[in-house]
Amino acid sequence: MGCYPTATNMVEVFAPECCPDKAMKTVFRLLLRALFRFRAYDAAVLKTPGPVLLIPNHTSWIDWLFLWVCLEEDWRMVTSSLSAQTSWLHRKLMIKRYTLPVDPGSPYAVVNGG
Repeated sequence: MGCYPTATNMVEVFAPECCPDKAMKTVFRLLLRALFRFRAYDAAVLKTPGPVLLIPNHTSWIDWLFLWVCLEEDWRMVTSSLSAQTSWLHRKLMIKRYTLPVDPGSPYAVVNGG
């Protein structure tokens, strides 16, 4: 069963059993569209095979959300392992299977992932 919205499976798309990440991304994409008039242009370039580094040129607490709704499941985001220890909410958001927590103060963070 696919997780693409149709008239017959709209309820299934937003159910946790059916591709919860795609459903969550769809909800957040709609939310970003409503709040910020977000549209992704040339999103097909994100489907590049590789290893690929996507490096932002500034630090922000919301840009990751705009990127996340456009990325495939195999992308990972680098997070600060120090910031992740700030609170239980930080840990929940920053240490997941889609993140790579690193210690920004460690010279070995690039070599061994934290």
